[in-house]
Amino acid sequence: MKIARVEAHHVANIPITPPPFRKLPNVEQTVLVEIETDDGLIGWGMGGYLHPIMTGFINRQVARC
Repeated sequence: MKIARVEAHHVANIPITPPPFRKLPNVEQTVLVEIETDDGLIGWGMGGYLHPIMTGFINRQVARC
């Protein structure tokens, strides 16, 4: 089994509960990574907070490896 495809997805405006005694931030963002094997299995990973620029980096650089 080998990795056949990697694709990152930037997800923004995820509603969250703000920290105590504050109104902001009330939304969050993250990058989800979809990985598919040559057998057709698909898995997802989430790295917590990643800057949106990481979506492009993963799609252009990591996916080519």
